[in-house]
Amino acid sequence: MEPVLPKPTLMRQLPNGVWFLPPPATAGFDPVQVREAAGQLVVPDGVMVIAGTLPPAGVDGLVLRATELRLATVDPPGWTSVMDLLESVHDVPDRPRTLALFLYGAESASARMYAISLSVHIRQMLINGESGPRGGVVSLGGEYGLLGWLIGRRPVQWWAVKGKGVASPPLDSLEAAVHQAARDEWPAFDLARELRARVGGSVTPFGVGNAELAGLAAMEFFMDDGYLRTPAYTREAPRVVPGAPIGGGAEGSRVRVPVQHGPDAARQFYEARRWLRLGIVREAPTEDVPSVEVHLPPGVRGGVLRLPASDAGAALDVLVLTPLTDPSGRPDLDLWLNLYRNDRISGVLMDAAVVAQLHNAVPLDAGHRILVEERLNRVPVGRHKPGSVIQSADGRWLTAQEYATALPETGPDARIVVLWHRDRGRGNKFIAELAKHAIVVTPVHTTERGRLHTRWESIFDEAGSMRTFRADNLNEILIYLTGGHRAGTWEGTDLAAVTTTAELQSGRVQPPAGIAAAVRRVFETASMPASDAERWLSVPIPRGAETESGICSWLESQDVVVVEGEHEGYVRISVPGRYVRDVVVRRSADDSSIYQLLDVVALTGSGRARPRARHIGSHHWRLTPGRRGRSSVAPPPAYTDGDLAEDTTHGE
Repeated sequence: MEPVLPKPTLMRQLPNGVWFLPPPATAGFDPVQVREAAGQLVVPDGVMVIAGTLPPAGVDGLVLRATELRLATVDPPGWTSVMDLLESVHDVPDRPRTLALFLYGAESASARMYAISLSVHIRQMLINGESGPRGGVVSLGGEYGLLGWLIGRRPVQWWAVKGKGVASPPLDSLEAAVHQAARDEWPAFDLARELRARVGGSVTPFGVGNAELAGLAAMEFFMDDGYLRTPAYTREAPRVVPGAPIGGGAEGSRVRVPVQHGPDAARQFYEARRWLRLGIVREAPTEDVPSVEVHLPPGVRGGVLRLPASDAGAALDVLVLTPLTDPSGRPDLDLWLNLYRNDRISGVLMDAAVVAQLHNAVPLDAGHRILVEERLNRVPVGRHKPGSVIQSADGRWLTAQEYATALPETGPDARIVVLWHRDRGRGNKFIAELAKHAIVVTPVHTTERGRLHTRWESIFDEAGSMRTFRADNLNEILIYLTGGHRAGTWEGTDLAAVTTTAELQSGRVQPPAGIAAAVRRVFETASMPASDAERWLSVPIPRGAETESGICSWLESQDVVVVEGEHEGYVRISVPGRYVRDVVVRRSADDSSIYQLLDVVALTGSGRARPRARHIGSHHWRLTPGRRGRSSVAPPPAYTDGDLAEDTTHGE
């Protein structure tokens, strides 16, 4: 039966089974020669070959053409996507296991980029549950040169797709490349396996990140209206059993968050804020784990998924939460937690970039008495004018007096309310009333020489007298209001904390709590490693302490170790790749560095057992994880049982 194409196209199948897309004159190749070369290919079983040429360079550039897998065509706009062509041939009896692109005349660099892009597209198709190939190969060469009558056609070679890259070097025949691609083809995508791997800290070929995995799980098992999606019936035991959904109601839902047992409210609240984030896959706490209850706002979707005991591991409950945004990539929204009266903890949906700033700006030892609210009403609400009421976490609109009754009881310590947005000329009466019960912090926007400048202002009514203080940034004003600068606070960005940590650790100094917390956030949001292959890192362990006990003792004093490149005089250690993240810090358009972040808490089994260090050569040690060396998705706090402000140093 002749395959059916949904729209007119010149792509047709040659007698040898190759799908041929004639190039336009602008491609620079004779269509007859391209067809002749494609017609000489011997197509192995289970392989679909699409033959064509690359579009002219034009203004798009090679990267864009390769990313979208563009091939030249006579149809406007002069190119089409390989994936569209694959989708258009929807009456092929058997879906091909391998897709081969015969790119007539492609240079090695171009073909390699197309092969890498093809692998990315195949990966995404499998993640989305679409039928399609699992392996791919891409050709280079094959055209007649300018002296073709003298030197003949350049030999055709083939890049075979391997993981997110290509196998090296290119092979001389399509058959050999197909065999290579079959050995390295993508496996079937298994959501249960990915969830177990993410919680357990292991690496899968797909390398699905937190946000993408949370979105996939929520879409698979929890519908947008908050009702449970009924799993399809199977004869085998289900690999994932969804529990009660989260979201869908007007008042949101509640979720349990694990915390360390103890009376320190600042410590518990810091842990809760650190643990509960959108787009992060977590192991749900069991009943015997100390926890606090958090009220979620409307707009959050997800739930708890039970992974029954199987050959893959013991039964496991996994919590997935995602905002109502596209599941791919990092979400645009995140949760910020506020503590209200009667120890009620409620989440506020805010821009993810704002939440990242707040994590840096709010001192760790005062977070339980600092509340952050989005803004006052911008339009009339009933009889209330704009700027006169604030929306509570459960959706009710409150006056300043009503909101004040919901503030937490913090004893002699002042409550602080940060209004992230303040509309000019509005809210003055609300702020003045609330300032009788708490310190109110708002942004103050000014324009100087056509540029917008933002400073922060605190207002507090002390016995009828308004006291104000201004600072250049939110972190500075909050540190001032909570007791002044002390060790453990951090006044920079997350990425700046990475470089600072590398400098401190190189001097044998343990980073303070605020810096360590910022680096942990960078680790959690960094891209997953491509494999679990062994990684060698130069770490600033004193060579005088170069014993198994000395190495393990130094590591156990850290949370995340940050290193950059190789250093003379350092000890080199080898660890499984799943414990390492590569992070790029850009100082300017032309100045950037790649840092390696090593999750020591996970490597040491969260303190449950030391890793084993085996000496294998001069200043070279191979480390294996401690028992139950599970991923540090939610590690212990970055500070010790002592004072939050304590700054411990480790000399040589």
